Amino acid sequence: MNNFYYGLLLLLSISNTAFSQLAIYTLDSMALVELYNTTNGASWKNNTNWLKTPVSSWHGVSVYANRVTKIELANNNLKGSLPSLLGELTELTELNLSNNLIADSIPSTELQTLQKLENLNLSNNQMYSAIPNEIMYLKKLSYFKLNNNTISGSIPLALGNLSELVSLELQNNQLSDPIPDTLYSLKKLNYLGLEGNQLSGQISPYINKLKNLEYIYLGNNQFSGDFPAIDSLTILKELDISLNQFENFPDVSLLNLMGLYLSDNKFTFEDIEPNITAASVMFLYSPQDSVKNSFQLTANIGDTLLFIATVKGANNIYQWYKNDTLLNGENNDTLKIYSVGNSDEGIYTCKITNSIATDLTLKRRPIQVTVNNITSV
Repeated sequence: MNNFYYGLLLLLSISNTAFSQLAIYTLDSMALVELYNTTNGASWKNNTNWLKTPVSSWHGVSVYANRVTKIELANNNLKGSLPSLLGELTELTELNLSNNLIADSIPSTELQTLQKLENLNLSNNQMYSAIPNEIMYLKKLSYFKLNNNTISGSIPLALGNLSELVSLELQNNQLSDPIPDTLYSLKKLNYLGLEGNQLSGQISPYINKLKNLEYIYLGNNQFSGDFPAIDSLTILKELDISLNQFENFPDVSLLNLMGLYLSDNKFTFEDIEPNITAASVMFLYSPQDSVKNSFQLTANIGDTLLFIATVKGANNIYQWYKNDTLLNGENNDTLKIYSVGNSDEGIYTCKITNSIATDLTLKRRPIQVTVNNITSV
């Protein structure tokens, strides 16, 4: 049955209810009926009183001043798509459809009319496509949760217009490209969840403007370069930038962090040593990428070879290996082989530890030496 006529029948069925509730049904009920139909309402875990009267008795629906203000249907086995009449719910302040099986793109046209929305939670669904620029119209939005979907594309510049945003959770999607600088204008932002995407580029020093941040999760992306100083983030509790390609990390020991997660980057002991006591509960900094370049060379009999494994850090300990066998006494940052002979052929590596940052072992990438029997001149 056409949703419009379904709504008319619903209106007729409530002719005995108070006239003051008529606005609810005329403006909002059709949108709710369509939501029921497009998400297979008959199979919801809880559909108590749906398609019955009054609307205020429908499970998960809140009404104030004859208008629907909240829809909370999390973890309720919703399957399908969002209703085309969603934009009719112009008094809606909270829409929580998380932990369901909704497979749809984020509606763009409808967002323009939901200007009182404060909490939008579509996390843990099957949402796809990009975040539309129309998100900019949700000027009162404080909580935007879209994590654990398959959202792609870039983080839209328009997110920077959401000046009331407190929590932004976009983790575990397929977002790509750098973080737009407009995001660093969200002065009220307390929670930034971007881990588990394909984001790239560098983190701007403008992140220091977000002085209300307590939680930053950027792990498991493709960020690179130096992570900026964050001295202004004085209430920060957790920082996770693991599983990226960052090369240098600042001293954050003056912050009162509870958790600091730096593993699986390109950091060396210079980055770890100053921060060894920076986190009161958990500091994970191992493993890190191997250091230096791998290469192959052919040496002549009698040649002199010099291999370098030097990394920055004040308390480093070096140990060289040949064919994975420890070379006794070779515990400098360089290895020099005088007058190469046939027995020097092999693969050389160096393991680097540190007396302060004891959980991490860095490994120099291998050097493969082949010996030519020609005597060097």
